[in-house]
Amino acid sequence: MFDFSEPIGFTIFCDDIRDEVGGKTSLIGTYQSVMVIHAPFPATLPKFGFHIEILESAELAMERDFPIEISIYLPGDDEDKPSLSGTLPADPDGAKATLDNLPWRPTGMRPLIAHVTLNWIASPFPLKEPGAIRVLAKYKSDIIRCGSLQVIRAPAQAAAEETDHPGS
Repeated sequence: MFDFSEPIGFTIFCDDIRDEVGGKTSLIGTYQSVMVIHAPFPATLPKFGFHIEILESAELAMERDFPIEISIYLPGDDEDKPSLSGTLPADPDGAKATLDNLPWRPTGMRPLIAHVTLNWIASPFPLKEPGAIRVLAKYKSDIIRCGSLQVIRAPAQAAAEETDHPGS
C-alpha cells in the first residue's frame, strides 16, 4: 500500500485515446509490457497514445505551486534530449488548489488522493530502433518514473532481416 508521502505516476500505452460522450475516455489497443513491431526499423506508426497519471496526496496537491514536467524518451534518444516533452501547469484553471477543487479520485481512503491526468497522442510516431519507451515526470527536483514499454521486432521479422543482411 502506498502512503502517498511522495507522488507516484503511471502510464498506459495505447494505439489511440478517444473522448467519449458523458466525460468518458476510451483507451484503444492498450499494451501490457511489450510492443511487437512487424516492420523493419526505422518504423513509423500512424498514431500512438500515452495516458499519464500523477497521483499525490491532497496535502501535496494544495501546496504544489510548480509545474510537473513530462519527458518521453524513445529508443535511441540521448539521455538529455527526450523525443517528446511538455508541462502540466501548477494551476491549469488559474485557481490555487483547495479541498473543494482538487481533481479527486474517489477512494474512500486516507490520505485523500488527487490526480493529474495527461492524454497525449503522437501522430505520426517514429521509432528509430528497438528498445524502451520511457515516461518520466520531474516533480520539483525529483524524477518520478511513470512507466516504460519495451519495443521489439517480431521474431519472424528479425530473422528475415538477419537473412537479408547477414553479419551486420
